[in-house]
Amino acid sequence: MDATTTIKISAASLPQKFVDLQHMREGHAHEKRDCSVVAYSIVAEMPYTEAHKTLQQLGRKARCGCYFSQLANRLNLYQRADLACKQISTALRDMQQGRFVVRVSGHVMAVVDGCVIDAYTTKPTRITRMVYQYSTNGALDARGNRLQLQSGD
Repeated sequence: MDATTTIKISAASLPQKFVDLQHMREGHAHEKRDCSVVAYSIVAEMPYTEAHKTLQQLGRKARCGCYFSQLANRLNLYQRADLACKQISTALRDMQQGRFVVRVSGHVMAVVDGCVIDAYTTKPTRITRMVYQYSTNGALDARGNRLQLQSGD
């Protein structure tokens, strides 16, 4: 996304880019509690306005947030239970390739190729509640590999 700023990383922090919410929310200036919209727009590589409309059609109410776990399977996001209940710094080791939405208590953020992309600083010790991997090509197994569909013949 063009609305990001890269920061230098110290040993005690995570590889992280920050999004400029004012630039990203153009046309939605009064929006709040929209971390799901921001994260989804980043992993799906779509404009914020399009992601906002998509989540609204799935039941997200403006300025109210949403239960992301209820929307994930309708957004080409597949659960990676092997990455849940771990510190983000640990889970990132298995998120070096791909696009992910990470759910922590009260917040979701994007991770793209091992780099956290969010509007806020993320502590390395924060615990993941669930991790979802973005895929436009069908379901993934627990390790993020594409499942091969078998015919019923």
